[in-house]
Formats: sequence, C-alpha cells, structure tokens
Amino acid sequence: MRPSRVATVTFAYLLAAAAAAALTACGGGGGGDSAAQGGTAATGGTGGANIGDSGAGGQVNGGDTTPADAAAAALTPDAAPVTPDAAPEPDAAPELPTCEGEPFVATNERVTLESEGLHYQGLDGDTNPMNALLLDIRDTTGRIGPGRYDLTGTNLEDCEVCVAALKGCNPSTGACQRTYYPRSGTVVIDAVGDIGDHFTATMYGLVFEEVTVNPQTRHSTPVEGGRVFCDPEQAIDLEIIPRPVKIGEVISDFSLQNCATEEFVSIHTLGAEAKGIWIIGSAGWCSACEAFIPNALTAMDQIKHDLGDGVLQPMIIVGEDANYHQPSLAFCRQYAEHYHTDANRFYIDHDGTSSFATTFQHMWPYPDATGQFGLPWNALIKGGTFEYFYSDRSGQSDLNTALNAILQ
Repeated sequence: MRPSRVATVTFAYLLAAAAAAALTACGGGGGGDSAAQGGTAATGGTGGANIGDSGAGGQVNGGDTTPADAAAAALTPDAAPVTPDAAPEPDAAPELPTCEGEPFVATNERVTLESEGLHYQGLDGDTNPMNALLLDIRDTTGRIGPGRYDLTGTNLEDCEVCVAALKGCNPSTGACQRTYYPRSGTVVIDAVGDIGDHFTATMYGLVFEEVTVNPQTRHSTPVEGGRVFCDPEQAIDLEIIPRPVKIGEVISDFSLQNCATEEFVSIHTLGAEAKGIWIIGSAGWCSACEAFIPNALTAMDQIKHDLGDGVLQPMIIVGEDANYHQPSLAFCRQYAEHYHTDANRFYIDHDGTSSFATTFQHMWPYPDATGQFGLPWNALIKGGTFEYFYSDRSGQSDLNTALNAILQ
C-alpha cells in the first residue's frame, strides 16, 4: 500500500539540510537535517518547518554534506596542528562594531556531527520566510580545537571555521533568496567534543555581505551593490547530536517510550536478537494509517506464527494525537486498542514541539522534492548490525520485498 501524501507534512530538519548546503555544496543543497527540529514534524494544520545537514542556500536535497576536497586533501595525518590565537579573556572580548537593525535570534538550534566536522544551524522561525545562521567546522582530523579564529579575508571555498547566513528561506522547498558570508568577525571556540558532548562557541562582530557561491568550487563572491548587515554577538552552547543516517549506514542507539510499559526502550536492545525492526510512523489524525495498520498487524502476526516470537520487532510510532498535538500515553493505549492489538507494539515520539523528533534525528526520512513525507511511513532496521535497510521513497525495493529480504 502506498503511503498517503500529506501536503502539510514538512519538517524543520529539512531546511537545515538545505540551509547547510551553502557551506558544503553552495547553491545546490546537501542536507541531512538535518535539520533543526523546529515546528511540527507531522501536522494537519500549518505544519512545521524542519532542517537537515550542513550547507547554505539552494534547494533541499537531503543527504550527506559535500566533502571539501581541497580542504580535506590538505588535512593529512602529518599536517602541522592548527595553532589558533589564544582565546580572549572575558574582559578582553573583541571590540564590537555598531550594527543597524535587529540581531539574529535563533528559535531553533542544533549542532550535528557531519562527515566534514561539526555543523551548527540556527533558525529564527518555522514559517515562510525564515532566516538561518550557520557555523561549520571543516575538520576531519581533530586539528581545530578551542581558540580564537578570525574570519577576515577568508572565503567559503577554503575556510576551516566557516560562518554563513541565509535570508528569505522557504521551509517547504528549502529555497533561500540571499546568501551572506562575513567580510569580518571572530569565532571563539571554548569546547568542541564529540557526540553527546557540548559544543560551546561565541561569534563576535559579524559583518555579513551578500555573496554568490560557485556550486562546483564553493568560492563565495561579493555581490556588487549587495546588501550588508551585521550581528554583534551570537553564543552557542548545545549538545552535539548525530546527523540522520541514510540507507546502508548504521543507526546509533536511541530510545522511545513504550505505550504499554511506559519505559523507554532502546532500539539496540529491542533488535539485538531479532532479524529486523519494522518501524511504522503514524498519527491519530491519519486516515491512511487507519487503513494501513490493520494489514501491517496481520503481516506481523503471520511472521510471528511462521518464524517465531521476536524475529521481527514492531515499532508503531505515534507522532501526534487526533488533534495534531503531542500524544499522551493514555491516547497511545487507546490508539492501540482501536486496532485490537497489544500496546507493547506502540511507542510515542514527540519532544513537546516536534513529532518524530528523536526518530528523524537519527534516521533520514526521505522526504520528497518539496520537503514533504507521507504517513504511514515505513522503515526497516537490520537486527544485530542496526543497518538502516529500508525507507519509503528511498529508491530501494518495495516494502514487501525488503521485509522478505531482511527475514532471510
């Protein structure tokens, strides 16, 4: 059964992916979204915005960041370590320029670990148009550590500590009207770290000028007569999270609350002895889910009968209740009862702001070209290895073929 297309299902993590593209593919997109988590991931109302991997400007494209070939080639194991300027003392902060207009205020932020290094993205909203502030550390060998980094004279093509801003972005398409790169400014990094650690940094005295970006070289060129704006200070202190993995990659462990036991269950624990985990994303308002889930439950019961209990572990994830709000445990149990099945098969994923926030932080949901995905959403994870094996719209085989393959 084909999943229904829900026109308002957009999610902020996608824009982050598109927004990040300027720092990677520059003008083409290259997400992952990554994304920030702003807005509601699945909604029948106005919908939420969402963001992905690193980059800035261009269409949402999802996926990994585009490697910085020139920069990566220079980062050989024998390369001399970067020796940044000493971080300024608190009473010796960089002198700030006089700035016109309101400073950027992020309402949705995230720091993800990408293939090139750390990627920060901040969004100032989740509706069209929205603006984004991006910071990328292009560092594959751990050479860039705490210190002070001057942005004056740098270029998006070869920067290692890179800052960019996007303005006039449409969260549904990922298209942004203007891209900016700093002509001057300073980034003071206090802590870098790995997944689970905190990335702490402050950007001082950013003076942005409008630029165009060559999609092949990433070279940024100021626009003659283009717009200029400045941002005196932006502080970042966020936990580093993994980027959403794609098909064929290993999914890092995460936990969701089970609707029957009320305990948080780790997918690595759930799938340790199984051949696979079958994830179905659903919502209380989703009529297509109501048509699909009974058939899925029948298939699950048949697999259990033929192959044994625990061979395939189901996770029916409820992202929203019937009113497009955060689902309660009571609603989730009623939702399971509606299908005359065990509530142990059902889980909740909503962080108070976004539905499927945890799942899509770890697994790329393969939205369409407009940044939308349908419910029900199906995904398969290999047991034991936790390889991301299948997702709707990922270009893989159909769900039935993938289920048969994972159970061999």
